[in-house]
Amino acid sequence: MMAKQQITFERAHALDFAALTALPAHDMRPTLEYDARPHRLRGPLLTDVLAAAGSPPEDAALPLALRAIDGYTVPITLGEARRLGLIVATHLDGAPIPLGGLGPLWAVLDADRIPELAAKPLPERFAQCPWGLYHVAVGV
Repeated sequence: MMAKQQITFERAHALDFAALTALPAHDMRPTLEYDARPHRLRGPLLTDVLAAAGSPPEDAALPLALRAIDGYTVPITLGEARRLGLIVATHLDGAPIPLGGLGPLWAVLDADRIPELAAKPLPERFAQCPWGLYHVAVGV
């Protein structure tokens, strides 16, 4: 998949599902655009995932690229990811997110509780939230 999306890098660190679910989990209940209802999402903070992978946790200006299975890429800084409270959701409504649709991982935020996002129409609130997350580039 990375070759098809022309992704190259000098070094990498992989975390499997067990490693992600061993990190401290955070819950949120955003209203999701696919059915306009609140759902419980659970997973570690993106910043905790990056720290577990050895990324410098202090550089707020550190650029990141969040990549989805379909190639959708969200450029964001570490500081912005921290401010938005992005999590790497592993569970939706108490069950692991299956492959396909939103999963198996989803970089997501609680748009209902972020004033500038809550003010937007529901279909526009999750542009910074790639579903099917599989790769986070650091320092790009």
